[in-house]
Amino acid sequence: MQRLSLIAAALLLSACAGNDNKADDAPDAVADFIQLHNLQKQSRVRDFSNPGSLPVNTRYIIAYVDDAQYLVAYAHECRFASKAMSDRPFDKRRYANQLWARTDSYRGCPIKAIYPITLGQTQELMNMGRAPGE
Repeated sequence: MQRLSLIAAALLLSACAGNDNKADDAPDAVADFIQLHNLQKQSRVRDFSNPGSLPVNTRYIIAYVDDAQYLVAYAHECRFASKAMSDRPFDKRRYANQLWARTDSYRGCPIKAIYPITLGQTQELMNMGRAPGE
């Protein structure tokens, strides 16, 4: 009887661990997107003054300057990505008008990688996870 109780408890715990959560799957979808489109990392963005941004999820954000767009991957989950400037820490930058991967932070979180993307890829990333017609 005790053995049966242990097996039942183990099954219940494993069922909870395998809980599908859209928020957890979203970073994997973006990683798949990077691999599918064969996006190449770059170490820095030279002219990064007055950027705009579009949060994709808690691990990725799209930053744009003039006609260039970049998919910025955070080193870890960034809870500050979609917050207003007054609600997040200051960015750490090597140079004021440049953005470097692995040393700088953007929107309060350290940067793991920077990928240049096209406008079409930007739109595809922003529509990721949405049903057609939404």
